[in-house]
Formats: sequence, structure tokens, C-alpha cells
Amino acid sequence: MAKNERIMPSVAGVGEKIAASKKTVVREQGDTRVIKEDLTIYELQRVPGESDVDYRQRRFEKSLQFIKKQLENEERARRLLPERINAPHEFHLIAAGSDGFPAPFRVQERIAGQTLKTVGDLSSLTEDQKKDLDSLLRASLEIFRKNGHFLDLVGRTEEETKNPVEDIKKYWTPLENSNNIMISPDGTISLVDVRLSRKSLLKDAVKFLLIFSYLYRRKLYSITPPPNSSPLSE
Repeated sequence: MAKNERIMPSVAGVGEKIAASKKTVVREQGDTRVIKEDLTIYELQRVPGESDVDYRQRRFEKSLQFIKKQLENEERARRLLPERINAPHEFHLIAAGSDGFPAPFRVQERIAGQTLKTVGDLSSLTEDQKKDLDSLLRASLEIFRKNGHFLDLVGRTEEETKNPVEDIKKYWTPLENSNNIMISPDGTISLVDVRLSRKSLLKDAVKFLLIFSYLYRRKLYSITPPPNSSPLSE
């Protein structure tokens, strides 16, 4: 699918805020799709004395640049994703943001199933699911090696970002607290969206060590971790 085919025409606006995470706001949610507003655009400040018309034009151009960059990063990441991982393509559009000015939006397929955070106990996964999860983590390491950014495998809700304990859990045991990796009803491992996370060098180093140590222990334990152990918190 060509990148330009996934940039939808601009629209006047979408629904009101339903939920939020650290980087996005869910503005519409149905049985088959979710529309999210990306909050990065609000880093673009108005110039003193700038008219609404000029600021609207700058916001539109910045939103379009942001979407094109997202698509480029996504396509690079998808080349390294395992075929067995379900990762639906996103569509993008520009619409009136929370402040009435243009903002980038993502239209995502709503994936049925349970998040890994809901599952909690990773030892309950089937052997095939564990192997697919391994392949996804190895792909994230390879994407980091080639692009300097990890896949966003965790995801944070608005409530989690306000709770320091939950935020620590996200870093220390990311798989058990992942909102972005799901188990579909047919047992397939699904990735909610193919996005590269933007973290500090220190946080990326911690993430690299956690993923690497998890995969190393999985190899030592012949795929199956010891009972009653947390794969990323031993």
C-alpha cells in the first residue's frame, strides 16, 4: 500500500476526547476503528503577533510533515516485523485539533482480544505465542539497531502517566504491563500500532538491557521460563 494512499483528505473535525495517553488523545472509538489525535503538534508555538490564518497554515504544514515522517518510520519498521505478527496499517488525516487548529490524526483498526497487561501471567501463553513474542522482541532490537528507536511495545494511558508506581512498572516489567501488544481471539500476537518510541538515551539503554536479558533467559530455559518467575524482573 503506497504511503500517500494512507493520508486521508482533511476534515473539519472529529469527536470529543474519550481517553488519552502520554502522546495521543482518543477522539472517536467504534466497533471497528479508533481515531487518535497526536499531541506532538502542540509543541509548535504561535509567533507573537501571528494571525490565525498564518498559524493555521503553519500548523497544517507541520501536521503534514509529521504524518509523512510517521509513515516513513513505520515502513522502515514493518520491513523487519515477523510475518506472523498482526499489525494493521494505519490511515492518517489532518483535522481541527483540541484548540481548533489543524492537527494530525491516526485512524486505527480496533483489535479484539486482551492486552498483555490484562493477561498478566505470561507463562499462560502457548508455546507458539511465546515464540512469536520472542520474534517481535528480536525485531524491536533490530529496528533499534538500524533506526535508533525501539518499537513502542508498551503504551501508557493517561491514568498510568499520573501514577508513579504504574510508570515504574512500565519500565521494569514492560511486557506484563503492555497495552500495545495483544492476544487476539484466534491466539495471534497483535501489535496495536507500528510506532517508534521517542525516549532518552538512558531509557533506551534500560529497555535494550531488559529485552536482551529476557531473550537470553528464554534461550537458557529452553523457551519456557521457570515457574512463578517474572520474565523481565528477576
